[in-house]
Amino acid sequence: MIDLGSSWPDLSKQYCLPPVGISTGPLAPWILWSLWVARKKFIFENKEILEEDVITNAITAAKEWLNEQTRDSSVKPPTNPQRAPIPSNTPVLKTDAAWKGDSLIAGLGWILEEELQKVERMVH
Repeated sequence: MIDLGSSWPDLSKQYCLPPVGISTGPLAPWILWSLWVARKKFIFENKEILEEDVITNAITAAKEWLNEQTRDSSVKPPTNPQRAPIPSNTPVLKTDAAWKGDSLIAGLGWILEEELQKVERMVH
């Protein structure tokens, strides 16, 4: 049995060798995560996960994570355009809605405010 408390620093520094395709990051955290998920499925769903599937899931998760980390950092996400200030006398409409799919019922609500006074309130 491995004592993770004392072995973790060494385990987390170990890199996976080819042909797995994970050469820039450790695989140990992903194996532990896959074991944890498999354990939860066994306890709560009475579903057994094969050892091979635990390792396959760990490798897949590690590859997905590494691919997201190595994306081109020169590509900047779009920024929100600057909006002009809203004049103080502009009416403000605040809305909300909810949908309950199983009964096909929706609820809608809105409040119209003008110069910081509530003018109209409606709920449907």
